[in-house]
Amino acid sequence: MLNILVLGHSYVENLRRLCENRRKPHTWENPSNAHGKVSVQMHGYPGATFKRLTEAIEAGLFVHYNPQVVICQIGSNDCDRYSFDEAAFKTDMNTFIYACLSRGVSVVFMSVMKRSGPWYCTPDEHTVRREIVNKMMKSIALENHFVHYFKPTNVYRTEYEARDGIHFTEEGYRAFLVALRKSVSWFINKVSK
Repeated sequence: MLNILVLGHSYVENLRRLCENRRKPHTWENPSNAHGKVSVQMHGYPGATFKRLTEAIEAGLFVHYNPQVVICQIGSNDCDRYSFDEAAFKTDMNTFIYACLSRGVSVVFMSVMKRSGPWYCTPDEHTVRREIVNKMMKSIALENHFVHYFKPTNVYRTEYEARDGIHFTEEGYRAFLVALRKSVSWFINKVSK
């Protein structure tokens, strides 16, 4: 069985809670239910950055989940700062990648999604930073065959945004779940070729 861990910030944690809520309809089933021989688990840290995820890995997070692949929705909080140091960000991202690869875990980056209401910078600053981060992730994926980049479609729409301009509405989390399922299928198809 292929063990996949979806790792990230509050988007992942909120989706995990929705999937585990037994009172919700079957549309909230964990992404692994669509694939039979794939186990998908989710673990999120509200406010997480690359540095926070690296600390969790070094503290033994992978021992609990035993993943072979990490699908990562991360980077938005790194972009949403008063100032953004591109070189420091790249170092944090590379440290995270090393923490995964040195433990035999491949990485799939999902592109950083838009925020219309970031907390510590303007929406325009966040957009510029997000584009820089997505280019970095894509570039690393082209250089290293254990790192992959997946750009989901139809996840961001104004009506999917919660009032805070950062998180999703319930409909937005449904779209995010669809994107996660697509990323799992995409990765399985890519590595089985």
